[in-house]
Amino acid sequence: MSSLLAIATKAPIIPTFSARALRDTSADVRDTYAWHASTYVEQPALAELRQSFVEAVTQAKTPKACLIAPFGYGKTASAIGLWNACAQAGLLVVPPISCGSFTELAGAIYGWLTFALPDS
Repeated sequence: MSSLLAIATKAPIIPTFSARALRDTSADVRDTYAWHASTYVEQPALAELRQSFVEAVTQAKTPKACLIAPFGYGKTASAIGLWNACAQAGLLVVPPISCGSFTELAGAIYGWLTFALPDS
């Protein structure tokens, strides 16, 4: 019942973390997105995308996908669902972020990899 309450009281829009937040507070980003993933209700079209995306990666292919929609249409929630599915499949995947430059993106990826692979 508490899972249903979490979904019913969830804010309608999930804020996307910045590249800086991912780099500086990786555990907080992971925990916040993991909670959202636990309450995520996947749409059928996205279920097909997720399945084909994960299968392609596990078969050493390079899939590409693009989520485009106006503010509030669920892009971050969908990306969190895909991120979670990839992580559950044992893939090393960077969670969704917003960034304004390649330098920010590279720094966020570096920060996440340092967090996710601390002994490497």
